[in-house]
Amino acid sequence: MQIRQLSLKELEEVYPLIQKLYSLSYKEFEDLIYEMREEYIMLGIFDKDELVCYSGVKVVTSLQHKRHLQVLDFTTKEERYEILMLSYLKDYAKTAMCQKIHFFEENGVYEEVSF
Repeated sequence: MQIRQLSLKELEEVYPLIQKLYSLSYKEFEDLIYEMREEYIMLGIFDKDELVCYSGVKVVTSLQHKRHLQVLDFTTKEERYEILMLSYLKDYAKTAMCQKIHFFEENGVYEEVSF
């Protein structure tokens, strides 16, 4: 099993998981990723060369929340990979000198995890 940052060359592998979250054509998905590429970080878990969990994040600094990791997209093929990704996101946030992680829901509500 491998957890790592994904490149733009791997969008075709990401797309099936993104379809679980959003009704986007591949072209729309690709265009949006390219538009966000400066700040959007794609992270994935691979099991036997198959992408099984995906998270799209960005590091944000605001007056209210200070420096934090914002999880914009999170999807998995199986629940067992969620724990691994959450642990990785916590380590990633610490490495990026973030104080919190924000998980956003479709309805605009977010969950905050401090460490």
